[in-house]
Amino acid sequence: MIVALFLAAALAAGADPTPTPAPDTAFPEIGRVRSLAPPCAVMRDVVIPSYQAAQKADKKFGDAQTKLPNYAQVADDPFNRWGVEREMLLSRVDSALTSMMEQTAEMSRLLGDPRISKLAADPQVQNERTALQQMYQAQMARVSILHEFVERERVAVMSHGLDDLSMFSSPQVSMASTPTPQPGQTKTPWGQPSLNGIAFNDAQQMRDWTGQMASEIRISEERAAKTLYPIATGCH
Repeated sequence: MIVALFLAAALAAGADPTPTPAPDTAFPEIGRVRSLAPPCAVMRDVVIPSYQAAQKADKKFGDAQTKLPNYAQVADDPFNRWGVEREMLLSRVDSALTSMMEQTAEMSRLLGDPRISKLAADPQVQNERTALQQMYQAQMARVSILHEFVERERVAVMSHGLDDLSMFSSPQVSMASTPTPQPGQTKTPWGQPSLNGIAFNDAQQMRDWTGQMASEIRISEERAAKTLYPIATGCH
């Protein structure tokens, strides 16, 4: 049954909000939606694929979430901070981020379906649109903040050693060294982690930072599920 998709998410609402890594779970078997009613057609062709895209993005975020505490520890290691391990970990986070961006792009494409546009007359379709937009915005906020972190860390890594080579550089060519992001440098909901150079503390900062994101994304998905569940129950 299609409703199993939303029942599973709705039942999770109100669960322990303690931040945890994104769960590696798959959606239940959902079957086919035969109804041609506009809300049901949107449910089949837009809502379900959007949830599946969000689930894939959550899984990839979970991959990045496991790497970031290790990244902080390596970045704080005075003997290893500019070695290949840091670059490797950052590359893996970046790879997960790329996949997350692909999934959010798919959600954006689905929201562009004219059947779920702001001009749709059916109020249930408008409810579906609002629920998916809110979920998409939360996903995009997470992608944005993680992208900012990766780009700033990449600049820091690439900039290392340039000061020593500056005497051989053309005065027209330069690359500003960007320190680890500090709080308040972004307008996205979660800010940037405040790393202080102490490996244990910074690893925990990463866990707290990504845990908060995972928790908020889960809340956004549960909120959408509660809106969509009554509509789903009417589709067969």
